[in-house]
Amino acid sequence: MAGLGAVLASMASLPFHAPMAWLGRLRGQGLQTLARFSVLTALVGLLGLATERMLR
Repeated sequence: MAGLGAVLASMASLPFHAPMAWLGRLRGQGLQTLARFSVLTALVGLLGLATERMLR
């Protein structure tokens, strides 16, 4: 259950962090790197949740 909360919190923070990075003058490559790491974090979390469900 804690894993689900962590993944959902991570995904819910994406709509907040991207505009804040833009307002903080993070542009181009820096913003793309932030987006890649954010998507990677969400995918790893979802993979972990799927693995947890399969091992039950």
